[in-house]
Amino acid sequence: MNEPDVLNHFKKILHDQLPGAGVSIQSLPRANPLKLALIDPAFDDSCLSQDVQNKLMDDPPYWIFCWASGYALAELILKEQIDVSNKVVVDFGAGGGAGAIAAALAGASKVYACDIDPVGNEVLALNALINKVSIEIVDDLAKADGVDLLIAADVLYERANYHFLDLFLTAAPDIVVADSRLKSMPNENYTLVETVNTTSFPDFNEALEFNEVKFYRNT
Repeated sequence: MNEPDVLNHFKKILHDQLPGAGVSIQSLPRANPLKLALIDPAFDDSCLSQDVQNKLMDDPPYWIFCWASGYALAELILKEQIDVSNKVVVDFGAGGGAGAIAAALAGASKVYACDIDPVGNEVLALNALINKVSIEIVDDLAKADGVDLLIAADVLYERANYHFLDLFLTAAPDIVVADSRLKSMPNENYTLVETVNTTSFPDFNEALEFNEVKFYRNT
């Protein structure tokens, strides 16, 4: 499948949820050379009907953006501030795959992307193809073998997900969690190591409070 075919397939995936939205392969300025198929930044969401808006609230196509935490995570990986070289890496809650693909581009020996959303996984596969990297997609963290480093971005957006932090400790010896919504770390096994300010990409003026991404590592 070539890039035009990838884009056409992506548009078909998106059409049912967001009629009229354009899609293009976009380079992420702060995470070069990463490229993702993303919503066209010129899209005007004011034209959406109430019915479409209601459907989006029930099942948002989160993979049409590179969210701030995923963007910041990919940036630090590609700048080698998070070392993935020759490591087996798993990206938990991988979404569109920014972190997983960045790890593959930065020299990881093997990369797993773990997510339960079948549509998101299809988009991730398309993004891996765009970047010419190999990613093994799994729907259960237990299917990722021999992991050296676990990365996760914006998976703690609700209290019900806090148990993931304990799960991570059983899955990998080294863990990096990037989060823009967590007010305070609820697990004493993790320490704040860095804060990065960025936006989602494309930037649709998301609330400024979500542009501050905090990085935690296990201790």
